[in-house]
Amino acid sequence: MSLRDKILNADDITVEPVDIPEWDVTVAVKGLTVGEQRRFLKTVRKRTGTPQDTPEIDTDKMQIQLFIACVYDPDDMKTPMFEQADAQALQAKSARAMLRVFKVAAKLSGLGDDDDEVMDELKAMASDESS
Repeated sequence: MSLRDKILNADDITVEPVDIPEWDVTVAVKGLTVGEQRRFLKTVRKRTGTPQDTPEIDTDKMQIQLFIACVYDPDDMKTPMFEQADAQALQAKSARAMLRVFKVAAKLSGLGDDDDEVMDELKAMASDESS
């Protein structure tokens, strides 16, 4: 098998179970692919001022959108468990539970391990996307 084939055929997306005692469930949190990461970025990016301005990250949307993109039913890993239509309802859920999932999703998606690191990475990605 060629090096190219090895890379293209590698199973490189990490999935991690996350126990959420507040809801008495365990969910599968899946890291984002490059395409999913770009779509996620588009949902949390907001422009301010002129088109030349560096886009900002809408921190109000960031946690919910990453949750929607990365949370799967462990018995059905084909599509995320939640949709955009669930965003409002998810805002009413436990902040502690959501943060637990957010941290794992960010880590698995290469966005960082803490809030500052995630924000720095997202800002850099938003800036790259706007150029």
